[in-house]
Amino acid sequence: MLFFDNNYVEGSSTRIAREDSDGNTYQKRKLENGAEFEVLKNFPREAELKDSVSGKAANVVVTELKYYWCLRYTIC
Repeated sequence: MLFFDNNYVEGSSTRIAREDSDGNTYQKRKLENGAEFEVLKNFPREAELKDSVSGKAANVVVTELKYYWCLRYTIC
């Protein structure tokens, strides 16, 4: 399996609009028609990614790049 998504990079990413009491972060996104929405957008750390597949995966590898992270593993 392979998953990847972007990291939060100050000055490059859409800024975080708010954080809730559970630690979830939200961004505001605007459509071409002008409609604006608040979307849930978390930026997991390496430990969180590994924990998310613990007990269900083998050969777990997390690669951190400046703008992206990648989680790769073998299904058990």
